[in-house]
Amino acid sequence: MQPDTRIEVERRVGQLEVAIAGHEALLMRNTEILDDIRTYINTPRRYPEWIAACVGVLLLSGSLLYMAYIAPLEERIADLKIIAYENKITIGSTSEYVKESRRLWEEWLRNNRLTTQP
Repeated sequence: MQPDTRIEVERRVGQLEVAIAGHEALLMRNTEILDDIRTYINTPRRYPEWIAACVGVLLLSGSLLYMAYIAPLEERIADLKIIAYENKITIGSTSEYVKESRRLWEEWLRNNRLTTQP
């Protein structure tokens, strides 16, 4: 082989070695990235635990809000129902009293008219 051809071949071989080394480094890095992706995908997630914890927090906060705001209102409404029922009974008895008073008044008027008329 001639020296110029030999130098050119060695230069090409050197360029190929550099390119192969670069490709090998890229291949190793891509392999590492793919391994990281596989481990991330295959890692089990704790979604059921998170969902259960969120439901527990929601139930607890809902029950606290119910006890703080709604339960006292329900007690007041129950008291209002009792007062309304008592008022209904009072009005009913007053109505009966009014009816009885009217009957007695009309009866008295009838009796007095009869006796006072000539």
